[in-house]
Amino acid sequence: MADNQPRDHHYVPQGYMRTFAEEANVLFIANKEYGTVRQSSPKGIGYLKDFYTVDTIDEKDSAEVEKNLSTIESTCLPLINKLKIGDDLSDSEWADIAIYMAVQYGRTPYARARMDEVATIITTNELKQKLADAINNPDKYNELVEAVSTNNPSIHMPSRDELVEWVLKPGPLAKISIDNGTYVQSFFRIAWEIADGLLNTRWIVLHAPRGSSFITSDNPMALSINRELSVYETLAILLPGVVRHFPLDSRTCLMMVGERTAREIQHNIISKNEVRKINKLIYSQALKYVISGNKTLLDSLTTRPTSR
Repeated sequence: MADNQPRDHHYVPQGYMRTFAEEANVLFIANKEYGTVRQSSPKGIGYLKDFYTVDTIDEKDSAEVEKNLSTIESTCLPLINKLKIGDDLSDSEWADIAIYMAVQYGRTPYARARMDEVATIITTNELKQKLADAINNPDKYNELVEAVSTNNPSIHMPSRDELVEWVLKPGPLAKISIDNGTYVQSFFRIAWEIADGLLNTRWIVLHAPRGSSFITSDNPMALSINRELSVYETLAILLPGVVRHFPLDSRTCLMMVGERTAREIQHNIISKNEVRKINKLIYSQALKYVISGNKTLLDSLTTRPTSR
């Protein structure tokens, strides 16, 4: 990797996070795990080292993906400003915003963790099937022993009886973490499908009333559906009946719901209680961090009831 390439890869864009600051570049971050709130800045949150680094034909450990994401952000943030204030959007501008939303949905550590979980389940099931075949067929067992001894001679191969315990174990045999290249290819490939789906929903810009504000998180796209999702539903954002909330800034939140019947974007002022419900949804679906320019608001969300 060239020395001048960026290594702090923001999975939540800095320009986006700035719109939640009540004072210039001052944000407050709630840590869900510890129930704490601290002050930070858009630069200091929502990033991981080399999160999108990939090997390309021309360069090893390239930051090309991070640069491409920055281009998408710089193109779309002005369009989101038009969306917020109700300016008319062309079809191409509407599509650009949908792509921005779709990419944001798939580019986070939350999305990657779900991909890793699916990969772990699939790999475990495939491996357990091979072990079951080896248990039931001595020839398959001998083939497995030979393959393992050839590729990994230091590994001691269990007996067929010992393999039964492995197959019956409820959890995964090993946690799988997909590589950066596979992850990046996956979320860019599905982004076009997601964007197309979002364009076919009704877009409603929700405006917070005076004295109320929206939060965001390290997983900005919050989904609401009246059933529990399976781990395989990594494209839950496209499921029928799902309601999608994406906070645009501290004052507005885009809701995407149902099927689009006309080329229009609604604008509704909602109540403080409705804002609180959306904030609770966003908080509940954050992986680790919740973001706001209002410390008091985050304190109210992280306060845990005292036991008696």
